[in-house]
Amino acid sequence: MMKISRKADYALRAVIYLSQQPLSEIHMIGSISDATGVSRDFMAKILKDLSVRGIVKAQKGANGGYKLSLLPEEISFKDVIEAIEGPIEINECVPDASLCTRVGTCEMYYIWNKAYKAVAEVLEETKMSDIMSKFPDSLNSFSFNETLPCK
Repeated sequence: MMKISRKADYALRAVIYLSQQPLSEIHMIGSISDATGVSRDFMAKILKDLSVRGIVKAQKGANGGYKLSLLPEEISFKDVIEAIEGPIEINECVPDASLCTRVGTCEMYYIWNKAYKAVAEVLEETKMSDIMSKFPDSLNSFSFNETLPCK
């Protein structure tokens, strides 16, 4: 089953939250945790991973915390997911066909590759700024602890 992990989902929530804040402001783990409904300890691990991958900047000290390293329009869903999970894979042969012993004869490779490209394209094209511009009203009143209806 292909599934975005809870950790990647929470990382997206954290980056969306930080994207809504003034870029110059530093936000403590506790405020990010509260805003996203994620435990402080788990959020600390997520933010560390995002920091290592250059998506957020960590500031140490008494007034320490986190802020985005990039502008919201420069951060894609794919960037965040891969910072947490590593490369997106539909099947181990895609995107690296050299891992498959059946390349050229596999009836499924074309479909796996097509699915990978479609998913990767949507996640790469969706930037944090898109969330703010497409759903500005819902973000102002939305609590990450709520469930939005899917259409």
